[in-house]
Amino acid sequence: RAVTGPSDRDDAFVVKRDSDALPLVRGLLRGLPWAEGDANLIVSSRYPFTLEHMGADLPATNLATVPLMSMREADLKKKIEKLEHIAASDHRRLYVEAGKGNPRLLEWLDKIAAEEEKYDLTDLKNRVRGKQADYVAEYLFDIMTETQGETFGRFLRNASVFRQPVPSDAMALFGTDAQIRRAAWLTLLERESRPDGDAFWVHPMIREMEWQKLPAPVRKATHAAAAEWYENALKNADEQPFARLSEAVH
Repeated sequence: RAVTGPSDRDDAFVVKRDSDALPLVRGLLRGLPWAEGDANLIVSSRYPFTLEHMGADLPATNLATVPLMSMREADLKKKIEKLEHIAASDHRRLYVEAGKGNPRLLEWLDKIAAEEEKYDLTDLKNRVRGKQADYVAEYLFDIMTETQGETFGRFLRNASVFRQPVPSDAMALFGTDAQIRRAAWLTLLERESRPDGDAFWVHPMIREMEWQKLPAPVRKATHAAAAEWYENALKNADEQPFARLSEAVH
């Protein structure tokens, strides 16, 4: 089971989705209003998250959301050094400029650098120059899926029906094991380790954009397939997590 553990800072701890520390975090968020502003609690998260108590979304009601700035200078240099394919590439400057200090974009660009012979880097440079991160994310996602073939992109668009991480058998409704593994390696699918096995979801940065690309009849069909999977999963589960119940209703 994932547990809390020290982060890169001495005064911070990491709390994972299935950690035993979640009740403590829930208690802290519930108690924040009692402090009447005389408290400082900072929760950093890669994505927006929900932590419920009696139907209330505690982060939404008791925390203010502050988007993090893109990495600069020392932090960016440290990140680049960890991206082995960008660090070793002759086109390192191109990738760094295209990444715009965004960790997710840089991680995708590192996968492109690993197989850069498959890509038109001149077109990449021209297309991302002067563009915002959202545009760059959609463009990178498109060219990465195109190199994998038409069915690969269709798999990820269909899999965008899942708004929460699900086991591989749910992803297999729309794609093959090879496609799931490949998408996870490319980090177009996020992988989350759980006690009962890995769970996957299309990266939230582009999930909604890809979902909207599907025609309405296809969206209806994928909704039906996902709903059936949730129904069977809940029927066979010893516990019924709130997230799955809410997704099944959705």
